[in-house]
Formats: sequence, C-alpha cells, structure tokens
Amino acid sequence: MQELKQETGTGYSQNIYIWLVLLALTAVMTAVAGIDLGDVTILIVLVVAIVQAWFILNYFMNVKQDNKTYRIFTTASIVLLFFFIYLCIH
Repeated sequence: MQELKQETGTGYSQNIYIWLVLLALTAVMTAVAGIDLGDVTILIVLVVAIVQAWFILNYFMNVKQDNKTYRIFTTASIVLLFFFIYLCIH
C-alpha cells in the first residue's frame, strides 16, 4: 500500500471513496433518466457525466498532480465536449 501512495499520492481508502462517489453518481444518472423532466433530463445527466469525468481525470489519471495549465485545458476540453454533445442533441 505504501508503494501505491508514493507513486500516486493516494491510498486505497481514497480510491475506494472515489469509486463509491462514482457509483452514487451513476445511480443519480440512472434515477434521473427514469424521470421525465423533458429537456432538463439530458442537461442533468450531462452535468453528472462531467463531474464523473472530473473525478476520473483527477484521481485515477493523476491530472491533479500535473501542471496547472494542463489541468485547465483538460477540464475545459471535457466541458466543451459535453457542451457540443448537448448542442447536437438539440
């Protein structure tokens, strides 16, 4: 466990916590998809997907330990990707 913490700066407990957060967000997406909220449903699901992508990028792909400029461009590209997907749907 100490080897994992030295390489990534996180331990198993934080990885499990992030995994549980991702599972909870997936449950929220599934619940919202089952409710008919019109166009707002797609927007809510896309926002939750952006949050999930942020968690995956920062904690599992270690982007949070990289240069600040790299983090900004990575986050902006993910947000723009989901924005364009939303525009294509409507």
